[in-house]
Amino acid sequence: MNISNNLDPTLLRVFIAVCQYGSLSRAAAESGRAQSALSAQIIRLEELLGVRLLHRTGRGVRPTAEGEMFLSYARRIISLGEEAVLQLQSWSETGTVSVGIPENHALMVLPDALSRIRQLLPGMHVRIVVDYDERIAAGWQSGNFDIAIGATQFFSTKPEKSWLSRPCWVCSTDHAPDTNQPLPLIVYGETCYMRKMMLHALSDAGLEYRIVLTSSNMSAISAAVESGLGIALVAPDIFRQSTMKKLCLPVPELSLSYGMYVTPRRTAVVRAVLEILDRYFY
Repeated sequence: MNISNNLDPTLLRVFIAVCQYGSLSRAAAESGRAQSALSAQIIRLEELLGVRLLHRTGRGVRPTAEGEMFLSYARRIISLGEEAVLQLQSWSETGTVSVGIPENHALMVLPDALSRIRQLLPGMHVRIVVDYDERIAAGWQSGNFDIAIGATQFFSTKPEKSWLSRPCWVCSTDHAPDTNQPLPLIVYGETCYMRKMMLHALSDAGLEYRIVLTSSNMSAISAAVESGLGIALVAPDIFRQSTMKKLCLPVPELSLSYGMYVTPRRTAVVRAVLEILDRYFY
């Protein structure tokens, strides 16, 4: 059976995302799409291939033996497709592309993305600015970036694509905060919206707190949490299961809508970098 014509890259990206998060609901939440839509796409992919790709369990999903094998192929298909597009888009053209990105996304994306840029676009100069969402949005408004990523509430234009991020309360694995006592907080700089959001949530819930550390650096925030200094609110990509644990505080679930913004002046090099960055956000 020839199914190559029916292997929509969208189906492959959904399958990769579900395997990455180990949960249909988590993948749906991170992409800002309905869980039923992702489930239907997985079923469609399984029907096309004629095999079962995922085991459904009470704790989420995990690839079957066939799913694990196909996952490696799916990643290679997507990667090869991106590489082919980049080669056709004048990969040897030199130029400068400016990118603005908040630190929580930078830590997840940049190591691999910059490696791909170096391999596929060796003549390009990339200017990266890592800053708070508000400042990235202000820079975008001023025309300082070709591509910007940030919380949509700070941007006045429609994003190229958007997704939801649900930050979580965390502490070290051996820390047990007492909610009857002021909570020891590890917070971001005063101009960071995440700081304002976490403090408002605690105040609205009537929980007392004391700030034990302030930093604008995500690595410092993570180190303080892992050392047991206190609790913090972090993006899902920053959570490290081996050194952190999630807390269930009596506060409403928090979420942030993020978007990717792209200049209408899409030169070959801008399109090339966009192709690379786009694969990290669903």
